[in-house]
Amino acid sequence: MSGSAPHPELYIRLGEALGSTRQRMLNIRALPESVALRTWWIWLVDNRPFVEGLASVSIAGEGQVPGTGDEFARILERKYGLTHEQTAFWWVHEQADREHGGGALEIVANLARTDEEQQRVRDIVRNTLELLWRFFDGLATTPVEQITGKAA
Repeated sequence: MSGSAPHPELYIRLGEALGSTRQRMLNIRALPESVALRTWWIWLVDNRPFVEGLASVSIAGEGQVPGTGDEFARILERKYGLTHEQTAFWWVHEQADREHGGGALEIVANLARTDEEQQRVRDIVRNTLELLWRFFDGLATTPVEQITGKAA
C-alpha cells in the first residue's frame, strides 16, 4: 500500500524520524500487555473458527483505527515537521484499516448465523477490546527507559 516498504520498516522509519535509532527500535522490549494482545490474536487465528479471528483482528482491532491514522500523520507533519513519507506508518494504517474493518463487518454478519455463533463473536470482540485497552494502558503508564533500556 505504501509503495515503499513493509509494515515493520514503516514503523522503524517513523521511530527514526522522531529521534530514535534503528538499533533501538529493533531492541525495544515488548510489554506484557503487548505480548498478551499478540498471543490472543495468534491463538484465535490458529485455533478458533475463521469468523472469530476475523471479528477480533479486523472489527475489534483494525475497525477502531479509521479516522485516527490520518490525524496522527497530520499532527506529526505539522507539529514536528515530519514528511509525508516519514508518517507513512499512519496513513497506510488509515487506508488499510478502513478497508479491512469495514469489509469484515459484512463478512462476519454473513458467517455468524446462529445465536451461539453471534454471541461467541460478541464475546471475542469484547475480550479483544479489553486487551486493546490494556495494551494502550501499558504504553501510557510504562516509563520509556523500561521499554528501551535507555533514558528518554
